[in-house]
Amino acid sequence: MIAGQREFFRFIAGRLLVGTVITLAAVVAVLYADLGGVATLMRASPDGWLYLILMTGGFWVTIGGITLAIGIMGLGEWNDPPGD
Repeated sequence: MIAGQREFFRFIAGRLLVGTVITLAAVVAVLYADLGGVATLMRASPDGWLYLILMTGGFWVTIGGITLAIGIMGLGEWNDPPGD
């Protein structure tokens, strides 16, 4: 890969890593605070692990997308090249 491609994938991976850390913190906070009784329902269900995976995946897609969008919007401006 050329240097530009490596930099691009490093940027994407870094933003997704940040999104993953924030997601894990958010899921732990929701379960710890038992918001909406989610943790209670998960513990009472025999398929609680499946609901945990689905909830975490939904949070990860949402928060990962938000962190990517914020990162891309913060890259700077693109300017037209000067005219001839």
